[in-house]
Amino acid sequence: MPTTLSLFDSLVSLQKFGIPTAPFEMVSKTDRLETATQKTGFPCVLKAISPLAIHKTEQKAVRLNISSLEHALHAFNELQRIPGFEGALVQSQIEGTELLIGSKNDIQFGPTLVFGLGGVLVELLKDISIRIPPITAKDALQMVREIKHQQVLQGFRGKPKVNEEKLVEILLLASKMIEKTKPLELDINPLMANEKGIWAVDARIVLK
Repeated sequence: MPTTLSLFDSLVSLQKFGIPTAPFEMVSKTDRLETATQKTGFPCVLKAISPLAIHKTEQKAVRLNISSLEHALHAFNELQRIPGFEGALVQSQIEGTELLIGSKNDIQFGPTLVFGLGGVLVELLKDISIRIPPITAKDALQMVREIKHQQVLQGFRGKPKVNEEKLVEILLLASKMIEKTKPLELDINPLMANEKGIWAVDARIVLK
């Protein structure tokens, strides 16, 4: 029976393989919010942890632009109304270019590695590149350069240029993770990129 990891467990799994994540803290009670926001800083994001909230944006299970502890408390109390609420993930809010890294289990070839433009437009643009792990640095660079909307990676509408070298490094780490764990599904979306670095912000992992 497949097992879907929570957002918290998915992010921890990425960290184990060296994939950078936006600073985060799991909170199940309001008295832990102050400590959590001290770690993440402001602005931060609160995301409801619930097995019933898969598409968090559509289900209003995310609160953005949290600017103070008072604001965080109010957001936490709102999120408690989400069905199946188990707690909230408090996370640093990172602005930048939205990318994605993923994996689907191909019947013939096994787990694949997917890279593309991320965020809410992923299903509309479908601008992706696919390889079968393991990959080399040359493979990873080719994946990045196969993206059709290269202007997005080069800095579009005031967004910073994506660090190609750092992106190649993260693709290699993701390849190793997929090769080692062989997930049924991996979805890192968005992977946020700006002039300071690249971080996984949301992740979903389904294991056998």
